[in-house]
Amino acid sequence: MSRSKLRLLLWRWHRRLGLAAALLVLLVSATGILLNHTSHLALMQKPVRSAWLLALYGISAPAISSYRLETDGAEQSQWLSHLGERLYLDQQELAYCASRLRGTLTLDAYSVAACADELLLFSAAGEVIERIGAVYGVPQPVEGLGFCDGKPCLQTSEHYYLINLEQLTWQPYQPGAVALAEPHPLPPAIKQSLLDSYYGDAITWERVLLDLHNGHLLQLGPWLMDLVALSLMVLAGTGVTMWYRGQRRRR
Repeated sequence: MSRSKLRLLLWRWHRRLGLAAALLVLLVSATGILLNHTSHLALMQKPVRSAWLLALYGISAPAISSYRLETDGAEQSQWLSHLGERLYLDQQELAYCASRLRGTLTLDAYSVAACADELLLFSAAGEVIERIGAVYGVPQPVEGLGFCDGKPCLQTSEHYYLINLEQLTWQPYQPGAVALAEPHPLPPAIKQSLLDSYYGDAITWERVLLDLHNGHLLQLGPWLMDLVALSLMVLAGTGVTMWYRGQRRRR
């Protein structure tokens, strides 16, 4: 290889490695400075709320199913939501529900939520009144909840039933004017509040910065510092070589 080609090759690799090393050094230096001021910045008390960043740690929230409750005389609608294994009335935790929320309806004195294997009666204030399961003869699995010809009813995979929650009777019904509850997307403020509650303080910004600093978040682990060191060594080698050749040319 001629001297001119060798010189050009050294310059190219020197620039490329210089850029890569600069990025790695900036990453390690910036995260190190922030970690030195963890207590002043209160990084231990600041939980991460970014969904994509939490996903890097294998933390993700299940889909939220939600229904709007129309309450007579209320200034605004309430929202019934299911996240994880919990039901929420607006931002208030209501009750345990292992299966998916299948529907809801509102009566005069209370509202009803349907999980796959039981009905849950609750007040507008978020107080659980009663849970009605298979022992009371609830047809299962419940697939929907609403009104049939203006009367409360539920849907299973095969039939519709008119329900009387005072007498706990379940009368088979031939579908006529059926209006089952339909899910609606939550208002952003309530959705974010539920997600914040679900994530809790699992990951803090101090943990993220520490994992960036030591390379664990980038799946590099101890290799990060090795890469920084090797890049600087190669930069030093190519720099000294180019300087030496320049000196020889000037002589």
